Amino acid sequence: MAFNKYFTEQEEKQLLNKVRASKKILDRRDFAWMEALRCTGLRIEAFSLLNVSHAKEVVKTGQLNIDAIYQKRNIKHEGYVTKRGILAFKRLLRIRKLMGYVENLDDPLIMSRNKKRMSVRSYQSRMQQWVKAAGLPAGSPHWWRHTLAKRIVKKSTSLTPLLIVQNVLDHTSTRNTGIYTKPDKEEMKEALEEAM
Repeated sequence: MAFNKYFTEQEEKQLLNKVRASKKILDRRDFAWMEALRCTGLRIEAFSLLNVSHAKEVVKTGQLNIDAIYQKRNIKHEGYVTKRGILAFKRLLRIRKLMGYVENLDDPLIMSRNKKRMSVRSYQSRMQQWVKAAGLPAGSPHWWRHTLAKRIVKKSTSLTPLLIVQNVLDHTSTRNTGIYTKPDKEEMKEALEEAM
C-alpha cells in the first residue's frame, strides 16, 4: 500500500498558490506558517509553541533550536533552516508587526485573531479550509512534515537520505523513517499507466 499522507508537488503548488493569492493579513500569516512547517518538518504541537525568540534566532543564524520540553519524547531539536524557511520566519515576524504586536522575545510567534497564541486546533481548522478551497481531497498541518520527508527521500543526492530524514524529523530510529520509502502516489499512478 502506498503512503499517501503528504502533498505531491502539484498539490503543494496548488495549495500554496491558493493561499498566496489572498492579500488578507490572516491569509498571509497562514501562507507563512505553512511554508515554515514545510521547511522545518516540525510537528504542529511544537511549532505552535514557538516564540518570537525562535524566529529571531532562525533569521540571525539559520538554525532552529527548540528545548526538549516543547518536543515529543522530550528530544531537543537542533536543525538547519533552508533559505526558503528563513524567508517564512521573516514573513511571520513582519506579519506579526502588521497585526499590531510588539516583538517581545518570549511572546508567541503566531497570534490568532483573538489576540492569543494560535492553538493546534486553529492550525488544523485553517488548514482544512485551505485544503478545501484549493480543491484537494485531504491534508493537515502534519502533512507538511511528511511532505518534507518524501521530498528529501526522492530528491536528495545524499547516500543516506533516510538518515537525513531521521535527523531532520528527530526520529529515534530509522524504522520510524522507513515509511517514507514506500511507493508514493505519483509512482503508483505511473506504474499502473505503464502496465496498461
